[in-house]
Amino acid sequence: MAFTNEEVSNYYDQTAVHYRYFWKLEESMALHYGIWRNGIKTLQESLIETNKELAQQANIQASDRVLDAGCGVGGSSIYLAKNIGCQAVGVTLSQQQADEAKANASRENVAHLVDFHQKDYTNTGFQANSFDVVWGIECHLTESTKETFVKEAQRVLKNGGRLIIGEYFKTSENLNEKQHKTLQKWLNYEAIADMVTLEKYKEWLEDNGFTNIRVTDVTKEITPSAKKIYQAALMGAIGTKAYNWFVKKASYFSRVHYKGQIAQYQALKMKAWTYQIVYAEYQGK
Repeated sequence: MAFTNEEVSNYYDQTAVHYRYFWKLEESMALHYGIWRNGIKTLQESLIETNKELAQQANIQASDRVLDAGCGVGGSSIYLAKNIGCQAVGVTLSQQQADEAKANASRENVAHLVDFHQKDYTNTGFQANSFDVVWGIECHLTESTKETFVKEAQRVLKNGGRLIIGEYFKTSENLNEKQHKTLQKWLNYEAIADMVTLEKYKEWLEDNGFTNIRVTDVTKEITPSAKKIYQAALMGAIGTKAYNWFVKKASYFSRVHYKGQIAQYQALKMKAWTYQIVYAEYQGK
């Protein structure tokens, strides 16, 4: 199923209250899965670990300029600025998120290093060859024509630039009926266009001049996050149903969000999707 940019933006705006409450958005500034390893004991630590893992794999340095594609409320850009000292430019389809990201950067005293815009990460309008790193966590698979993100990353990266993403991928183009139905329930309720396989994504990277592709499977490490989302959705289901009954004008995604959050864990347990960190380099043409 395809979603317009406006629908994707509406999803994030309409469900922000859920992330704020269950994912501690004010503290974490993150909407992504956390990596649970190396003695991680709290949700906040796991979310930071995801940023740390991607930053290390991409070898991000203080001299780098990073495009945070699908930046949400700015957590990853702010992490990079505070811990590495590099410049980061975040783009999101939601003006509400961009405004919150700017406020978060000011609060964290890194506004001089980061900047945020409401832009489409498949067509940013930024100058070609202007970034050292393109970074994305669970962002661009909302795009119906997903290869356009790879093409835009190639366009804005300098020669020798790096791409690093943390993303979920469909395990097969031939899922069984139960896997497919459950996965689609998750995607449709969270404004995500159909997933691609890792094999297809690597093919796109190679076709667009990326080399030295490295993949790290962290499905096991993000599973505790998926389970926490599932448990929170189960707890919130009764309240949401009651709210929907009394508030007839409740927004669409706020009404169905819990169903998608339940389905994401069910689809994971069915092995319909995995979570991978993908790194690639662009050497130019």
